[in-house]
Amino acid sequence: MKLPALPGMLKNRTLGELAVFAASMLAAAMDPAAVATVIEFESARTWSPSVKNPTSGATGLIQFMPKTAEALGTSTSELAQMSFAQQLSFVVKHFRSVGIAKLKRLVDYYAAVFWPAAVGTDDSFVIAKAGSVAYEANKVLDPHGNGQITTGDLSAAMQAVQASAKGTIDIVPSFATGLVNPRKAGIAVAGLLVATGIGVLVWRLRR
Repeated sequence: MKLPALPGMLKNRTLGELAVFAASMLAAAMDPAAVATVIEFESARTWSPSVKNPTSGATGLIQFMPKTAEALGTSTSELAQMSFAQQLSFVVKHFRSVGIAKLKRLVDYYAAVFWPAAVGTDDSFVIAKAGSVAYEANKVLDPHGNGQITTGDLSAAMQAVQASAKGTIDIVPSFATGLVNPRKAGIAVAGLLVATGIGVLVWRLRR
């Protein structure tokens, strides 16, 4: 399994933490590379569970909005106090609330965080127009300044993040969990990785 070698990810998270991340996403039937790309962008490359947008109050790895956090049974203040591994469960919970089966493309993963109604739409779908709160708070997603944010703009933003990666990282688990249930297997993998760290993995950086 490959992860893009994203600069913020590699700078701010240990190999053991990234192994737990990958196992958590795989156990939830999600694409770890896609989620990593979203986190890299949304957390401003910090990969911090406590990073906060001073304007909107959005917090954490995927910038949970206060109402989103409440719908997930928590709050932005509680999320900010969580460890990286702890917050991953809420990352998964959010994607599940949108519908993991709907996430076919990289842009769908980002849309699930930024504007769930845009999941599955084509590039021309208009998410926000100039003058709206959503547009004014996210003008960076309209690099051409044409007064609207589309699904295509979200896709371009994710492609730019991926382009910043210095190759890919291969993650090769060197053990078998012995469990059939993939969710339980993921939990077992995460636990073993926490206990043993980098010793259970072979990492290679490819350019």
